[in-house]
Amino acid sequence: MQTKYVTTNTIGLVNKVIVHTDCWFLPPRVQAITISKKRILMKSKEINYLILAHELVHIQQFKSIKFFLIKYIWEFLLNGKGVANKFEYAAYSTQQWTHDNTVTTVSLILTNPSA
Repeated sequence: MQTKYVTTNTIGLVNKVIVHTDCWFLPPRVQAITISKKRILMKSKEINYLILAHELVHIQQFKSIKFFLIKYIWEFLLNGKGVANKFEYAAYSTQQWTHDNTVTTVSLILTNPSA
């Protein structure tokens, strides 16, 4: 596992995010997971900025939605991990217009699902 620091600009706020890459222990269908307000685990050996953009939405959700983890788990149990899950829908929507893998700073405009 390697640790990398990424500076992001989300709605004008600069955040430092810790990305642990080469997390081989993640389940087979999981490419990355956000585990706190500042930490992401990623399966790939290098930062995949398309996946990073998705996970940054979850970072923003952690920061702005009270009891986010509990609400996320409940939503996951009801609607799964796909776009029927309101938290995942917001995250998947970023993947259409994200920077390519050569960019070192990702700028996103995020919207929160109704909590």
